[in-house]
Amino acid sequence: MISNDTVYFSMISTEHPFFIENERDFLSGSILCIQPDSKDNAFGLI
Repeated sequence: MISNDTVYFSMISTEHPFFIENERDFLSGSILCIQPDSKDNAFGLI
């Protein structure tokens, strides 16, 4: 499941929330976008 280290945030350009494993992934631009209602519905890395 989702760990306590997961950071949640939303972007104006999309209605879907993003989550990242840690700050390093965020700084490197490795962001995983998934729909909140379906963990199987992943758009992939941006």
